Amino acid sequence: MDTLRQIPIDEIYYFETSPRAHKVILYTEKEILEFPGKLSEIQAALGARFFRSHRAFLVNLDQVEELLLKENTVIMKNQGRCLVARNMKSKLLGLLSE
Repeated sequence: MDTLRQIPIDEIYYFETSPRAHKVILYTEKEILEFPGKLSEIQAALGARFFRSHRAFLVNLDQVEELLLKENTVIMKNQGRCLVARNMKSKLLGLLSE
C-alpha cells in the first residue's frame, strides 16, 4: 500500500536509518514512521535546516536540545539520542552556535 503524507518540517525531530535494508525511520512530534528511502536524498530535499550528524542520522537543527561532545551524542527535544561522528562535531557545534 502506497501512501503520501505531508508532515510539517517543524514537527520533524530526526531521521534514522532502519535496520531493515533501504528503509528510513522518521521521528516526529506525534509518531514514528518507517518508509523506503535514503538519508542522502532526504537531506538534499530538506536543505540546510537538517544536518547529517552521522551516517545513520539526519537531525533537524531546530529540534536539538543539547550536544554532548564527550559522548558524541545529540539530545533532541523529544529526548531522542542521535550519534554524532567525530569529524562532524565541530561543524555541528558551529551551526548550533549561529
